[in-house]
Amino acid sequence: MIKHFFWDSHENSGRIALRATDQRFVVKRLAGNAPPAGIVWKLLHETEREFLEQANEQHRCRKHRYAVEKRVGMSGCINFLLREERDVELDDFPITARLHVSMYGKLNEDVSMWPGDLIPILTCRAHVAIPEDGEITLEEATVGTYEFKEPSAFLTETAEGYDISVSSGGVAAEETLERLQKLFECL
Repeated sequence: MIKHFFWDSHENSGRIALRATDQRFVVKRLAGNAPPAGIVWKLLHETEREFLEQANEQHRCRKHRYAVEKRVGMSGCINFLLREERDVELDDFPITARLHVSMYGKLNEDVSMWPGDLIPILTCRAHVAIPEDGEITLEEATVGTYEFKEPSAFLTETAEGYDISVSSGGVAAEETLERLQKLFECL
């Protein structure tokens, strides 16, 4: 599932993308200000019920024990780190998930983690007071479809000025090339 949302608090606004699959939970800022950390809870309400059930099942059936560590930076930012106990004999306890909250309570870094790691991180995050922007509103945004093309027209500098060349398979019309040529003759 991929959805885009416009979010708004009384002080800030922006656009974010949410991707929730069986392998990843991703929140990415597309435009505007960094969203408040509390938006993750609102986004969970926008996912399908199957995603939440699957995240709970993945967490219940995880292979390794885990610990969530909270680190507070000098600026006041908070990092929630999930460590897995992979190999006790080798002291192999890698960080497998991370949620960064700025000193202003914002998600100024994208969120990307396995859905099974989402539950313990959010459980730990729920017990920490983080400044919020107040009420957050979400409105689903439409995602456009576009026809993307490969580069085909290029400017080259010549002794007389600039010239436009089109590679094979170019999409620029002859009329467009003539207009561009006249434009660059004026420069």
